[in-house]
Parts: sequence; structure tokens; C-alpha cells
Amino acid sequence: MPSPLEQRVRSPYRQLTLSELAGQWFHALVAVRASGAGVLAHNPRAPGWVRGALGEQLKQTASAEAIAGQPCPWQPPCSLDVFFRSQGHVTPGLEIAKPYTVGLAADDGDLIVELRVFGFATDWLESAADALVRALRQGIRAPDGSQGLTVADRQTQVFEGLEIPPAAPRLALEFQTPLALRRDEPSAPLMPSLIASLGNRVSALARWQDAAIAADWPAIKATAQALASHEQFEPYAGHDRSSARQQGRRIPVEGQRGTLRLAGDLEPLLPLLAIGQTCHAGSHAALGQGRYRIAVD
Repeated sequence: MPSPLEQRVRSPYRQLTLSELAGQWFHALVAVRASGAGVLAHNPRAPGWVRGALGEQLKQTASAEAIAGQPCPWQPPCSLDVFFRSQGHVTPGLEIAKPYTVGLAADDGDLIVELRVFGFATDWLESAADALVRALRQGIRAPDGSQGLTVADRQTQVFEGLEIPPAAPRLALEFQTPLALRRDEPSAPLMPSLIASLGNRVSALARWQDAAIAADWPAIKATAQALASHEQFEPYAGHDRSSARQQGRRIPVEGQRGTLRLAGDLEPLLPLLAIGQTCHAGSHAALGQGRYRIAVD
């Protein structure tokens, strides 16, 4: 029998259009500063290290059932259950997404670790933020080889609703981290695949907003197909990461970084693109891949 948490995300009580969802999109951002560790922001494996260390810290306050990968029987359930266990599927082929992303940035030689948490998963925000600080202090190796980073600051921001960019005949999606998308044909336009990927990701995260999406997806994809686009991407050499859930199997992480310029009827896509700025697109989005910003071209 599904746990109360599983029942909640599998059976949302409301349906929202993409515009309505964007207007009510609730999320929080925890930003932790680690002194002198900015070089880690340029290591593509580092987000995986942070996520792994975060999981280990969440185990310290988790139930035995959650540690074993089973539903947590506590009420409310422990944070490990919320952030690291699969809660089911939106459709047979689409898993409900984990309600967070990890991102790294460098600032004046320091490392900024950003943990973004979505929807009602923010009820567990403080425990996750505390675990993140412990993870950096105890589970991450510093650039000089010593164990543990020096945490200098922690800030939290909460956001309710997103500003949808004004309609414009041209805009650009500037990808700050590599984007990994599966295309039917390597030479096919990127935008239809991007919109399909974003649609899946946002649908899977909307469950943490207690919502299912009411949208004409074929029409949205047709709009994306009709756009004029120009890709300016450079290939990313790639790396690999290990999957604890798959018993240490090495998973390749690839992608491209650059800018996608678009022209045409962009207005129907803007709510989806605005939400995507917070949760990223493509594969490995929870680890910061596919992060972009919208710019008027």
C-alpha cells in the first residue's frame, strides 16, 4: 500500500495550466558558502559528490526503513525518504522527480553550493539545509586535499510564483551548464526535443506542487517545431558518475554548452520555459545539468 507521501504526489488534488502553475510555482533556495573552495565549481563531478554526501548525512536522522530504501513509517516521514526515494510515476515511463536540484558556482574564490527545493518538499527544508552544511564540513574533500570544507555562510530564500518573460519575437536560451538531450536524429532541431524534455520534467515536479498539468502537449510541441532556431553549442567532453541505486554502475554524463536562439510564436512556450529556469532541462538536471537563463535576443 502506498505511503501517505506517495499517495499525495501520485494523486494531486488540482489541475493547472502551465501559466497557472508558473504563477503558483513555489520553491526555496539554500545557498551555502565554503571559503576558498571555488575551484570545485569547475569540477563536473563535484555536484555528485555533494549529493552523495548530503544523502549520507540524511541517513543519520532517518528511519531504518528509509535507509533500507523502503517508505519511512514516521509521520511526517524523514527527509531521506522525501529527497532520495522514488515516490512512483506520473505515467509508466515517467518517474516523479526528486524535489530538488544541486548547483555549484564560484564567487571570489569561494564555493557557493545551491540546494533548490520544490513545492511541499520545502516542509523539510531546514533538515536538508542542516544536512547540507554537515555534508560540506565532513563529506567533501577540500582543494588542498584535506577532509572537509570551511562553511562561512548559509542563506535561505523562498519564492512563490514566477515572472513569465514578456512576449518577444526573439529570445535566447543561454545554457550555463551542459545540456544533455536525446534527439531522434542528431541533425534534428533542438527545440522540439527540449520542449518535450521540459514538459516531462515539469510534469514530474508539478506533483510536489500538488498539481497535475492541463496542457495540449501536441499543440505545444507543434509550436516548438515551427520556430526558427539557431544553435551555438560547443561539445562537452563529458565525465561519468556512479549510481548508488544501481550498485555503483558508472553512468556517462555528456552534453553541450552554449546558446539556443529562437524566433517565432514564443508566447505559448514562455510559462514552461520560465519554470524550466528553476529546475533545468535534459538528463542529470538534479545535478545541475541543463541550467539556463532566458534572455531577450
